[in-house]
Amino acid sequence: MGFEGGLFLAVWKQIMSLFLNSLKLSNFRNYSGSEHYFNFHEKTVFIIGPNAVGKSNLIEAINYVSFGAHRETDKLIISHDAKEDFFSIEADYKLEERNFHLLVSSGQAGKVVKLNGVSHRYLSSIREEAIKVVVFKAKESLDIVRGSPSKRREWLDTVLSLLDIKYSDFLKRFNRVLEQRNTLLKQLFEGKSRNQIISELEPWDDELVKYGFYLVSCRAKFITESQRQFSENYKKIGDSSPELPSLGYLPSIMPLDEKKFLERIVQNHSQDLMRGQTLLGPHRDDFQFLLDEHEVKHFGSQGQQRTCALALKLMQLEIWKEELGYSPVLLLDDVAAELDLERQEALFKALPSESQIFITTTHLVNLPTLSKNDYQIIKLLRT
Repeated sequence: MGFEGGLFLAVWKQIMSLFLNSLKLSNFRNYSGSEHYFNFHEKTVFIIGPNAVGKSNLIEAINYVSFGAHRETDKLIISHDAKEDFFSIEADYKLEERNFHLLVSSGQAGKVVKLNGVSHRYLSSIREEAIKVVVFKAKESLDIVRGSPSKRREWLDTVLSLLDIKYSDFLKRFNRVLEQRNTLLKQLFEGKSRNQIISELEPWDDELVKYGFYLVSCRAKFITESQRQFSENYKKIGDSSPELPSLGYLPSIMPLDEKKFLERIVQNHSQDLMRGQTLLGPHRDDFQFLLDEHEVKHFGSQGQQRTCALALKLMQLEIWKEELGYSPVLLLDDVAAELDLERQEALFKALPSESQIFITTTHLVNLPTLSKNDYQIIKLLRT
């Protein structure tokens, strides 16, 4: 696909493998204490148990220590029953022929990230060696389809940040510029003159366009070039559905070129000053899911919305695999309960054979018949 900055490089990469061997949880959500060990020895792992026993929390723990995860405030994660004000996650995994031990903990002493005993400031500091996962959680994933534009931008930024390190860097720089520009705009309400503010906006406008134009261009190109994979995945899961699925990017500024992008930013000074915030740019963009050119958010059934969300996540997994040279871990949280039997069967047929897959469910009824040699069952019980 040939994006600038390394996105979708057309370079053959030998297929590696990523396999999570074990997880140890201490004071994470409902896993209070420090004796919660989970060993994984198969590609497909079913996590089974009644509601509220920690199935989703186990999935969340795997996601927490992965690249690009959107994490809750650490204080909210600590078990209510914890005797100490901290939590920790230890993960042992293998990437190609390399073994990794990752420790992440957070408490009164601050956050600790250690990979094979070496300390790092952030999880993002171990970008190359970090666990890569694609996660489907019913509510969160459906929010991408039918929720606010911020949910879709968040997903898009996560996907593109892995594919293009320049995108990741420009996104951080854009957000800093946006914050500074909005601070300047708000000074009108604090008594600063309009003319003075406008004169000081020029350098921030230039920076906003420098980073923002690249972000919007990458997003538009990605959405356009991902159409085929999204459509194919929808058809696989939707089985015999006659709808024609597609994605559509909705920029707040049509980025014909950087000069016209800047002109639109400058033309909008008055509106920005009235609102005290930047009203145009990639932070206001959106994309939509379409079936036969009707927006799924408003006109799609729940089944169609879920199918769109799953098709999007499978597309993400395929695209990341293409870039990384190995398949990320796939986390499916209670996905079977969200689909009718026809879509369940189609989904399981579409799951990638190269990925390690974790699936939470209350029971195995109605799931596809698998050989006992092909999967592992972890049963969680009420305590």
